[in-house]
Order: sequence, then C-alpha cells, then structure tokens
Amino acid sequence: MVCRRRNPRRRITARLVARLAFAMLLALRFGAATAAQDLDLHVGPVDREGGHQTAQEAVREPSVPRVAVLPQRVAEGGRFAVTIEIEPVDAGLVEVEEPDYPPGVTRVGGVQVTSRAGRPADTRSTQIRVDFQAARAGRWIIEPFSVRTPLHDYITEPAVVEIALRDDPSTVPYDLEWRLHSDPIIEGQSVAVTLDMVNVTEFTFPEQISVQPPSGALFEEVQGVGEIESARYGDVELFRVPVASYLLTPSAAGSLTLPVAEIRAFGLTRRAAAKALTIEPLPEGAGESAAVGDFSFRSHLSHSEIGLDEAIELAMQVRGVGNLGFLQFPEVSAEGLVVSETETSEDMLAGPGGYIGTRAQIVRMRPTGPGEFRVTVGPFSWYDPQRRIVRRETARAYPVRVVDRSEAAPAQGRQLPPLLSAEQVRRAAPLDLFRLPGTYLTTMPGLIMVTVVIYVRRRRREGIALFSVVLLLGAGILIPAPSEERLEQLSAHYDEGEYTEAHRVALQLLQEMPGHPGLLYNSGVTAFAAHEHAHSVLYLRQALVMRPLFGQARETLKIVEGELGLDRQYALPRAVHPDVPLIAALMLFYVLAVLLVIPPRRRRAGYAISVIVALFSLAGTLSLFGYSLYVRQQPAAIVGPQTAGLKRIPEEGAQIWLNLEAGTAVRPLASRNDYTLIRTGYGLDGWMRAEYLLQHGEPR
Repeated sequence: MVCRRRNPRRRITARLVARLAFAMLLALRFGAATAAQDLDLHVGPVDREGGHQTAQEAVREPSVPRVAVLPQRVAEGGRFAVTIEIEPVDAGLVEVEEPDYPPGVTRVGGVQVTSRAGRPADTRSTQIRVDFQAARAGRWIIEPFSVRTPLHDYITEPAVVEIALRDDPSTVPYDLEWRLHSDPIIEGQSVAVTLDMVNVTEFTFPEQISVQPPSGALFEEVQGVGEIESARYGDVELFRVPVASYLLTPSAAGSLTLPVAEIRAFGLTRRAAAKALTIEPLPEGAGESAAVGDFSFRSHLSHSEIGLDEAIELAMQVRGVGNLGFLQFPEVSAEGLVVSETETSEDMLAGPGGYIGTRAQIVRMRPTGPGEFRVTVGPFSWYDPQRRIVRRETARAYPVRVVDRSEAAPAQGRQLPPLLSAEQVRRAAPLDLFRLPGTYLTTMPGLIMVTVVIYVRRRRREGIALFSVVLLLGAGILIPAPSEERLEQLSAHYDEGEYTEAHRVALQLLQEMPGHPGLLYNSGVTAFAAHEHAHSVLYLRQALVMRPLFGQARETLKIVEGELGLDRQYALPRAVHPDVPLIAALMLFYVLAVLLVIPPRRRRAGYAISVIVALFSLAGTLSLFGYSLYVRQQPAAIVGPQTAGLKRIPEEGAQIWLNLEAGTAVRPLASRNDYTLIRTGYGLDGWMRAEYLLQHGEPR
C-alpha cells in the first residue's frame, strides 16, 4: 500500500482562496468595510472573550452616526441643514424620530433620506438631512434624533447651531432667563431665584443689571446662590452663568410674576422674559409659625428657682434651612412672671433652599411674687416642602419656684426628710474592702498554710493560723470621713431654710468624696428641698447603688417619688454590697484551707462531704460577688432637669409621643448621634435627646 503525505502549503492555499471568495461576497452585500475585516488571515474578528465572531456578527456592529450642522454659523433669516450619516441601507427602510426643536429655528420641508454610492466602497453611506431656517439669533441646541433601520437603532449626539444677528453676522448674542431653584412654591416659603446668562462661550460680569421686584412677595438680593454650569457639544463648550441671585418669599397663595429683567454685557443689551409662578397655600397646621423648610426647635429655661429680685431667661432656637428670617416663634405664657425684655438674634446665610443657619430668641421674665409657677412654651410646627408633611414639636412646661431670700423662712406645707448627722454619715460609709488590694492578699496565708504546714512542727501550726486571722482582720483601712465642720455648716443652712445654699455645700462635700453613700443621701435631700427634683432622685438612687441595704435612703426615695407623682420608675436591681460575698468567700476559703491541712489519720467520717460543701459554697459566694460588681456597672439615667419628650425615631422633626416628667428613672440601651434609646418603667422603648438625661451609676 502506498501512503501519500498531504502538502501543508496546498491546504493553506485552498483555505486562503476560500476566505477571499467569502470576503468578496461580503463586500458585495455589506460593503467594503466589513469585507476588509475578513481579509485578515485569522479565522474572524476576535471578540472580547478572546474567541471568534462570525462574519454576520461583525457586520451587525453599528458605527457612531456622524452629525453635522451646515453651516455651523448662520445669520438670522438664513438657512442651514442638519445631516446624519449612517451605514448603507435601503432609504425606504429608514425611520427617523425627530426631537422637539428649539424656538430659535424652524424646520423647512420634510426629512430627506438618500443613499450615497461611491468608490472606494468605504465612501458609501445613507444620509439623513433636515433643512431649517434661522428664526432668532442665539446659540440653540438641536436635541438627539432617533434613527431606526432593519439592522440597527441609532441615537445621535446633540448639536449646536449659532445664529448671528441679521445686521451683525459676526455677533452671536447670549440668552437671558429666570431660573427657579425650587418647585412647587409654598406660601411663605423662601426660595432662590437666579437671573442666568444662557449658552455663552465665555463669561464676564455684566456692565448693568436692571431688575424690578415682583409685587406680592419679599424679594431680597443675596450672594452665593447658583453655580456656573457647562456642557460640551462636539468642539463647542457652552456655559450657564448666574449674574444675579435673589431670595423670593411670597406673602400669599395664588399667582405671581417675575417681571422682565435686563442686563448689558459683551456690548449687547438682553432681556429675560417675565416668568409666571403658581404659589400653593400653606397647609393647615403650620399657620401658627408660618415656618416652611426643614427645621429643628429647642427651648431651655435658665433656672428652676430664683429670688424675688432676680430674672429668668427662656431661650428658644430654630435651626435649619427655609424661611428662617420670617417664621414666628411659639407663644410663651408664664403665670406669676412678666416679660421684661425679648431679644432676637440671627446667624444665617443664603442657599438654594432659603436661609440656612439659626435664629434664636431670648425672653427675660421677672417674678411678681413668691410661689411655684410654670413657664409654658407653645407648640412649634412647620411645613417640610421636601417630604410634603407638617411637623410639630409639642408644648413644653418648665416649673419655676420663686422664693423670698430675705425672709429665710422654711417652706410651708412640705414634709422634708431629715439630713444625716456627721456620725450617721461616717457610719453610712461602707468599708469597700473589694477595692483594696490588701483584701485579696489575705489569701496568701491560707495558701502558705496549705503548702507549708505539712513540713513544720505541730506547735507552729497555731502560729500560722493566728497570723492568717490577724492579716484578714487588718486588711481594711480606715475610711476617711468628711469634715465635721462642713457637715455642721450644711445642717445649719438646712435648718434655717436656706436650701439652695445647703445644696451647694452638699455638692462641694460630694465632689471631695464622690460615691460616698451618706453624702449622696444629703445631696438628694437638699436637692429636693431646693426643688431640684430630678437631681434629688438621681442622688438618692445612686446612694442605693453604692449601698443597697441603705434603708433610710430607700424610705426617703419613696417619699420623694411619691410627692412628685413618679409611680412607674425603672426598678433598681436587687443586689448586695460586694463586701458581703467577698468576706464570706474569704472565710470559706480559710475553712477549706483548714480542711485540706488536716492530717489523714485525724480525718473523721463526713470529711469528704465537708470539703465538697465548702467548695460549692465558695463557688456560690464568688458568683454573687461577680453579680454585685456587674450591677454596680449597669448604666442608669434620670430625666431632667425638666420634662422631656420621648420619640419613636431619633430625628429632630419626629413627633413626641410621650412626655416624661423630671425625675423619671429610665434605663439607657443605646445611643445614636445626640439621642439615647431608653426603656421606661412602663416597658416602653423610645429615643430622647441625651442632654435631657442625667446619667448615674458607680463613679469611675
């Protein structure tokens, strides 16, 4: 049998001839551009994945249509054409969707579609032509055309035509128009309005600006509103330049017209056409303050107790963006007080949404006589045009006590708790052995006894045990006591009815010895007498945290909360002072140590049970010791110094759904920004501003 080898050159030549023939067919059907791609010696065009496309897939790739404006510049009354060139296709199969044409041009005739044949093949194309007449001078944007063929869909790029003045073909004028930065407009809303030079290729400051204010609105010229914008169309870059900016505040609902404005720049005087506006009425519920925008409202009373010759200040502040300069503060009512002075201040800047910043008002009041009164700040509501809702801050009441300091007479009709004497304060202070390193060192003798007693003579065992007991009893150190002279001074002020001064002395003593249960108790009692109710609850509860079995503090806390009507407080956790389980654990440790060093020959029945009981008892007391430390570290808080509102979400504009009286005990759970998530004695969770909470717990 004869074997013949195929010639590889012949195989390559045959393949090349076949590919050339196929390329010629493609050239006749689809044009030379597609056929040229197939003349490559590769099998076909390489796609993005590294494989090969078929010839049909390569033909279907559309080219970007070429758009031209001929001529680019034309004088008023002249004609120009927009031409679009796409890949060759039967003219009868081309569909053209025209855009909305600008007012400065007028279409002449219809859309013309022609196919151009030429040599070489790459000059063949299909051309779409639309003729126009230049109706008004300026630079006008021809928006994109949509072209559809059996093979492709095309979207053209926008094009620019420059129409020069009829009597000055070298000058293409700019346009001038009003621009509103907010829509719709609400009655009383402050919105930015700018006068813009439109479609300029360069910008300069106008030589002259003439604007008349509209009727039925406040029209204030401001700076810094509006930005220069630019857009590129081929080789042409056009700018939109604000040359004047204003804040418009309509005074009534209905229709309003921005009048014709005029400027002179680049040697030309141009006018902006009048612009008609529709003003919507202010929704119900926001009419009291006439505030429109995005705001937050806060109020604060300077003191809760004043003398007859003293003044008190109520500060109100509105922060945000909107018609800050024109809104009304809520009404303030005060029984037993008269307003002596009102001062308003502003810190605002202009912005697209109106005035940005803060507006504050301070109301100074003086008492007409002694007694207990309330200062009430009415509700503050505003309309948010972005969310299209009315937001509201509820009314707040601040208690005020006016005293006649010249008489120094005790309060009538009130049962005040007694103060602790110097001796009682000293006894109220716990040893706090758990804080002393020496307490834990008392375990060393026990360890020594267990490890060494088996190597010493019997007569020395009693000495080791005695040394251990002495070290245990001597672990505590003397607790420093507060100054008896200062405590006597405190009692003198309290007995004479000078409760504010007594409270000041009590706080000074507490600052010197923070966390002292006796001083915390006296601070709570003096705070209650001085009408600092929230601080009274704060100090008394903190005294119980520091000494859980402080019976007198617990009884006084019940009296204080009962007189304040605080019947649903967040309960204090049940616990004991850490010294109790710690001392028990040390005693059990020594019992266990003694059991372990008993010689085996002297161990009686029940020895193993005694060791096991001692071990379990030691584990239990150590667990109780850890729990008592855990309780002391738990966060707690008191609402104060005034009544505060609870919200469902931590936002300034959120509605208040529950008011908590000053002195209400709550538990903090989490925090976010300026808000704290709390749980009340009712089991309800909500958000409250952190500044309305008095934190308490073990001092760190």
